[in-house]
Amino acid sequence: MMQQIEDYQKPVIDCIKSLWQNRRGQNPRPRFVPGDTPGDLGALVMEDTWEQCETIGTQGTGRGQFEGARGIAAADPDIIAVTDRRNKRLLIYDRREKSWQTIDPVKANEVAATPDRWIVSEPRVIKVYNRNDLAFIGDFPTVQPEVETQVKLFGVAIKGNGNILVGDCEGKVVTEITHDGMHEVSRIPVKIKPHFLAVIGNAWIAVSDWKEAVVHIVGGSDGHIVTTIRPRINDQPVHSCRGVCSDGLSVYIAASTVRLASGHIHQYDLRGRFITCVAKNLHDPYGITFTVGGHQLAVADLHDVKIYRKK
Repeated sequence: MMQQIEDYQKPVIDCIKSLWQNRRGQNPRPRFVPGDTPGDLGALVMEDTWEQCETIGTQGTGRGQFEGARGIAAADPDIIAVTDRRNKRLLIYDRREKSWQTIDPVKANEVAATPDRWIVSEPRVIKVYNRNDLAFIGDFPTVQPEVETQVKLFGVAIKGNGNILVGDCEGKVVTEITHDGMHEVSRIPVKIKPHFLAVIGNAWIAVSDWKEAVVHIVGGSDGHIVTTIRPRINDQPVHSCRGVCSDGLSVYIAASTVRLASGHIHQYDLRGRFITCVAKNLHDPYGITFTVGGHQLAVADLHDVKIYRKK
């Protein structure tokens, strides 16, 4: 009997040690998340605590100012790009150099980064810019011009192999395109409007619909729903789900009520179980992303960008 207990305890202990080793220099707490179905035994998770460490930008139309920060992406070495829907531009901030660059005019909804390019979603096309000199490289549609159909492109994300994922809210489809924008790889039907996207590992995608206030984790070429997440704030369903991002083991969601300054960032496991609240009282959060290295979280919060770090 003692041997059986030891055989059971060892993998659990090894798991806890591994989780702690992966978070050296931080202060996570182990917490048991109970199951939400009769057959779900729950899970042991490491709950991080977060604090705001930086605010980037202010409200306005000048250099380094925002009137409608929406999409956000991070890139090496420590650069953040943010779409400003009201000022119709893409702002790029180098955190090391404390310098700003601007691409305008663009009707940008979302932005993603590859090692050498900025990928920007406009309502009808995807635009590509060189990251070094911000030169316009070209654009491409997700539907060929001869096809008579309406599109409204929004969410954009980059897979591990470099391919580009683009969400079409009109057609409720996520299109995977080769990294050069030349070839369509697949079209994944989804049940909700893909306003924001996040890649989870190699097979799953988090899809956020801000009007339906729901996030689906989908898998496979058929877009089957793996998990449905409906965030709640103060035990009430949220009014809107916005940006999503993932560390591979969990998903982070920006959500808000009908009131300004009521935004939260929540962390859920991949089965949709709530883990922790990363941030609250955000003004009007939209896009979220991990900065390079994965230890900080950047939030596009209408008139600025807020950075959070693990304690």
